[in-house]
Amino acid sequence: MASEEYSVETRAQIVALVMIAKMKPQDVAILLNIPRVSVYQIVQRAKEHGYDPTVNPRIEHEHVANNTRSGRPKVVTEAIEASIIASITKDRAGREKSAEYLAYEAENAAAKKKAEKELQIINRHREQAAREEWELNNTFSRLQLRPRGGRKPKFKFTTKNGKLVRKGTDGIDWYRYQKEILVPKLLPFAQECKRSRPGTIVMEDNAPAHAHFHQKEIYSFHDVQRLLWPGNSPDLNAVEPTWFWLKKRTTLQGAPGDRKTAVEAWQKAWERLPQHRIQAWIERIPFHIQEIIRLEGGNEYPEGRPQGDVRSRCRRKGVLSFRAYLEDEWEDLE
Repeated sequence: MASEEYSVETRAQIVALVMIAKMKPQDVAILLNIPRVSVYQIVQRAKEHGYDPTVNPRIEHEHVANNTRSGRPKVVTEAIEASIIASITKDRAGREKSAEYLAYEAENAAAKKKAEKELQIINRHREQAAREEWELNNTFSRLQLRPRGGRKPKFKFTTKNGKLVRKGTDGIDWYRYQKEILVPKLLPFAQECKRSRPGTIVMEDNAPAHAHFHQKEIYSFHDVQRLLWPGNSPDLNAVEPTWFWLKKRTTLQGAPGDRKTAVEAWQKAWERLPQHRIQAWIERIPFHIQEIIRLEGGNEYPEGRPQGDVRSRCRRKGVLSFRAYLEDEWEDLE
């Protein structure tokens, strides 16, 4: 039978009870419902890692951390980190990969296994709280003059009542977004902004990683206010026009007939995206902000720069326009 993996908190509690509170290991085993052999092993491991309560009673992480096991994947070394950075900075195709693609490359089997163990520990506490709430609500709902017939309801812990589950294998999900972006980067930045601007509010779109119900609890825990993403809200992301431009370029002669052809067409169009168009999309953001302020948050303004191209044309489907043929040549002439 495989031995149970105890959390860092449990191991620290065992060390404190035995070595500081001077409880007998067998009593600690009975108290925490843990095998006595495991208690002895955890205490012995703390001693081997240098813990001595007579010198310093404070229990550090290294005193109760697991020993390095054979067969585990190697940690990311400086050489591996340098190779990853080089692969995404050597050209534009690497720099402008989507976050989902980069996150899928970075996460390995060890990270996924660690996330599963962490979610198991968190779900134990969440299940207990959800069960207590369900029992309370179910008790009051069944207090009627006439008893209900049928099968007695049973509690089931699912995502509907708070269970944390990771779905899918590719891309960046709510867990990776929370661990690698939200908690270490976005929330500290928002808290720093609140010092000089107390009314700071964070707004995210309704992407699945942003809209997960657990992100609301994280925002509340860090005391950061979040503005819900309203429907038909003004979009101030400079990358959005890119998708319309790419779609137009890849469907000038009709939509691709299969996935492989579509991928090749999009990649080719992405490589030939002119820099002056990217700059134009960025330069129109200040104008959009002024229009949104003028409309008091509305989105009834025409998108684009005020000095942009206002000529209107009608192109026949499947026929390349003259400007489409000369798009790349225009970039070279500028």
